[in-house]
Amino acid sequence: MCDGCAPASPSPGWTRRQVLGAGLAAGAAFALPIRTASGQGIEVLPRAAWAGDLPAGPVAPEPDVRTLVVHHTVDANGHGPDEVVTLLRRIHAFHTGPEKGWPDVAYNFFVDRFGRVWEGRAGSLAGPVAGDATGGNQGFDQKCAFVGDHRTEAPTPDASDAMAGLLALLADRHGLDTTPGAQATFTSRGSNLHPAGQAVTVPTITGHRSVSRTACPGDAGMALVTDVLPTAVTGRRTAPTATTAAPSTEPPGTAPSPTTTTPPSSTTAVSTGDGGPAAQASVPSRGGSDGTSTTLAAGAAAVAALGAGLLALRARRTGP
Repeated sequence: MCDGCAPASPSPGWTRRQVLGAGLAAGAAFALPIRTASGQGIEVLPRAAWAGDLPAGPVAPEPDVRTLVVHHTVDANGHGPDEVVTLLRRIHAFHTGPEKGWPDVAYNFFVDRFGRVWEGRAGSLAGPVAGDATGGNQGFDQKCAFVGDHRTEAPTPDASDAMAGLLALLADRHGLDTTPGAQATFTSRGSNLHPAGQAVTVPTITGHRSVSRTACPGDAGMALVTDVLPTAVTGRRTAPTATTAAPSTEPPGTAPSPTTTTPPSSTTAVSTGDGGPAAQASVPSRGGSDGTSTTLAAGAAAVAALGAGLLALRARRTGP
């Protein structure tokens, strides 16, 4: 099990009007202020889109991020898009209640089954914040949780793709090597698996069970973390192709005309959890912010790798 298990008696959820109002109040804060090396960005629904008036006690910064740890919340997999806010608020109540006693939700980010990314612990969009975890927080990480139960059922393709994008952005923000087999070493701050002061070496993209005694993120979730995500995440981070100036054919003394590519931009409606648009956020297309073009083949390869990995996981679960 994991530390996102919902309480036996769920706390009341928000109405659709409350959810929409919170999203509108968040204004233009929907864009995650970090991008991959290729200039690629994703949308992140800010904490205000689900937490509203919920308190967040003092949380410490995480000064040294070396790993990205994937969790699952062990919530029902059949929830609808307008139920996610209620689920997140239930998790907040459980994490800050008497059983856990944490100052806020444990995770820095959530990914729901529809491929939407949500800011979790307060401040995580602005920069690295230390999280909490069942079994203790050994530190040096950012925690990203699938909203669902992935002991036997793998995350949806939409959720898996969104998690790959989120991890790529965080890896770029913190300068992590995510190539398959890449590892990080640090001195544990203490967990029920790695006591404080113990040297720990884990993959840079790993599951909760690697750093605490837990089954999280479930067997199906861990298979995705191990077999699929490192390749998919690394593919998302491929650097753009440099723009070069065309050879000059002008007579001496005439300035050459450089060849440049201007990336298009798009405006995308961001859902607040009730299925309707709440705000417009400008999201860059596949172009870098400096006007360079990007390597589309690398993105296609990453998507293909993710799809192939998901098919392999499904075949593993169902058998011949």
